[in-house]
Amino acid sequence: MSSAKGFYVAQEGHVVSLLPPASASGGATGLIFNLKTYAHASIIIQAGALAGGATAIQLYSCTSEAGAGAAAQAFDYFFQSAAGAGNDVFAPGAIANSGRTNVASGSFAPANTANTVFVIELDAAQLPQGSPYVKLVLTDTAEADYYSAIAILSGGRFTGDESLTVTT
Repeated sequence: MSSAKGFYVAQEGHVVSLLPPASASGGATGLIFNLKTYAHASIIIQAGALAGGATAIQLYSCTSEAGAGAAAQAFDYFFQSAAGAGNDVFAPGAIANSGRTNVASGSFAPANTANTVFVIELDAAQLPQGSPYVKLVLTDTAEADYYSAIAILSGGRFTGDESLTVTT
């Protein structure tokens, strides 16, 4: 239930497991989700042990759940180093963390730093007309770099104890 104390993510939002924790060696594509009935997506990416490979984090808008019509999607992201006290703040100067960074090209290459968190923020209104599907892609060299990613959708038109699927 929504209150001044916050909201229940499982009831008033929607959680999508995009990439389970695994090696992204050779690259990884997340589960494609539909943002048509939600106003916003926060995509949380965790990087674990990194072996030094070149990685790019890419976001695409698509016309179907199969990924048709994929086009680079602009977005904002925040960066947080997960090592040590005080690293829970997404703010410039907060122990190697960053404030909002705009990615107009739909892709960025993060620093090769283990144990980090990236939060991509995307409003449904940013998606092109007729392209309500979103796809996350991690490109990676043959190194064993470990990642996981989930999307938390909010501002849903239909919420409750059982929300509608966004991945069919």
